[in-house]
Amino acid sequence: MLRNFTTCKKLIMSRNISEFDYKTEIAALVKNGWSVSEGQKELKTEFKFKDHPEAIRFVVEVGTIAEKMGHYPEWSNIYNTVWVKFKSDQPGGVGSSDIKLAQKMQSIAQFKN
Repeated sequence: MLRNFTTCKKLIMSRNISEFDYKTEIAALVKNGWSVSEGQKELKTEFKFKDHPEAIRFVVEVGTIAEKMGHYPEWSNIYNTVWVKFKSDQPGGVGSSDIKLAQKMQSIAQFKN
């Protein structure tokens, strides 16, 4: 659920992303099935694909991007489903790198489905 954005303005600004952009980008992800935990400590979703090979191609493609970014999600796969979670112990929770990689994942998954 989308929560507590008015209470973390200072922390959002420390992420080099404006409060408006942060709210807008998180809201777009939530609209596409992502969820945000209380306190923005986790951003997560699941992707369903046609079959297992398609799910693995997604993991490989996103893995390459994550490696280039030096930013790695927690994820798991069973058959045609891939679960993804970004966790942050930083004040303010998930940051711009999490959001950017989540957006890339969303685009890749939409193209594959």
